[in-house]
Order: sequence, then C-alpha cells, then structure tokens
Amino acid sequence: MRESYFRTEERIDRLEKELESWLGTPFKHNNGLKGVAADCIHHVAIALYNVGAIKKYNIKPYGKDWHMHKGHQRLFKNFVDQAEAQGRSVEIFDPATSEPEDGDIVLYQFGNFNMSHSSVYCRGFGYHSLTDSVNMRIPYGDEISKGSQKKVILRITEEVGD
Repeated sequence: MRESYFRTEERIDRLEKELESWLGTPFKHNNGLKGVAADCIHHVAIALYNVGAIKKYNIKPYGKDWHMHKGHQRLFKNFVDQAEAQGRSVEIFDPATSEPEDGDIVLYQFGNFNMSHSSVYCRGFGYHSLTDSVNMRIPYGDEISKGSQKKVILRITEEVGD
C-alpha cells in the first residue's frame, strides 16, 4: 500500500519548520540559497530534499521564459524523477476535485501558460517564492496573483507495510 511521505506528525513538523526557515528569502530567478535568494522551483526542491522527501539534484539553468516553451513539462518531470530516485512515487490529483495534503506540491498556471509556478502545501498554507517578492506563506485558497489557477497537485508517496 502507498501512502504520503508526509503521513506522520513528525515529518509534517519537520517540513513546516523547514518551510518557515525560508520565509523572507528574496526571489531571484535560477537561485536556491535559503535566506539569500531563491525561485519557486529551487525553493520547493531544496526544502523537500532537506526533509528527506526527494533526492537532491542540480536544476540546470533555464531562461526566464522557460514556461512559454513547453518548459512546464520540465517542472513536473523534475519532481517526479527526484521522488522516484528516492524509491518513492508521485501521485497526481486535480485541485478541482481534491484538496492538498501536507507536503503536497501544488503547480500553478498563470495566464495562458501551462504549469509555471510551484509551491508546497503545509497545514493550511501554501509556501511560495514569488517573482518580485520574497518567500511567503499564504492561506491555501487565497489567490496568489490575479489570473492564477491551481493546475495540478503532486503527492510524494512511498510503500508502507500492511
């Protein structure tokens, strides 16, 4: 049977502490240094690595307009590949019919572009690194930007005993 990697209070507590430690980190494209500068992809990937959910990986440099050129597939694939490298899987949910659980990655669409932003859900909040801002915690369900919509929920799962 497969269950969320974040199925225990201990893991959720560790995730929340990690996400909180990123708050206030300024946004900077193609960066992932806690307290210095980070974009959404690096923030999510490094935070999940730091709590043991995914394998660490080097995100190859990418242009600011990456999501305009089918780069959204890369965003999605990176999270899946790194979870699988840890022996885990990623289950996909539609936010129109499912609510996120602690530790889920939420991918967003802005305007006409496909998946162009990622965040982590934890205890009722989305943890984001937003362009021209800082890492912040926003109540889930509040719009993060005019014209945004939740596109996909990704849940990291692992095999557990009967």
